[in-house]
Amino acid sequence: MRLLVVEDDPMIGESMQRGLKKTGFAVDWVRDGKSAEHALGNGVYDMMILDLGLPRKGGLELLSQLRERGNDLPVLIVTARDTVDDKVAGLNSGADDYLVKPFDFNELNARVNAIMRRHSVLGQPGNDLRCANIGSHCAPGNFARASGHAFGQGIRFAACVNGGTGSCPVPSPIGRSTIRLGRRSWQQCGGSPHP
Repeated sequence: MRLLVVEDDPMIGESMQRGLKKTGFAVDWVRDGKSAEHALGNGVYDMMILDLGLPRKGGLELLSQLRERGNDLPVLIVTARDTVDDKVAGLNSGADDYLVKPFDFNELNARVNAIMRRHSVLGQPGNDLRCANIGSHCAPGNFARASGHAFGQGIRFAACVNGGTGSCPVPSPIGRSTIRLGRRSWQQCGGSPHP
């Protein structure tokens, strides 16, 4: 599992990186919002640990833009902002969890593992990726195209655009005309995401 830590405080960032590596994660650490954007655009991550008070682009702005683009990457906010309004804003912006600094590393690690369990569907019996002829009655090119993070596993996918040739890996369909990818469903012939 590969994590992206976005933290501008060198002592906290280094401590998180070192501790998470010891527990078995691969960890990339960046110190500002723009560097996080660059890392997310060039790498595949299973989760992001995000501070809010970042230089060059704030954490909430980064998270909101991520969600607006349909990216369902699991996000744990770790910040000194401790008011109820801050927590509500972070969670409503798309965070999966919110941890206030200062924190105990064991709690951070437990929250990371809990988020990963909630987002990890693959690897369980019956939930593997497989090819499926899900678009047999769609006209070629009329199937919704999706790309992004599936099930917190860092797997990139693309929905079939060839009218159901069965030639691309997608999760087995839920119902007749919908496939479920992370938190979004893609309608077979409509092309628009439905939460």
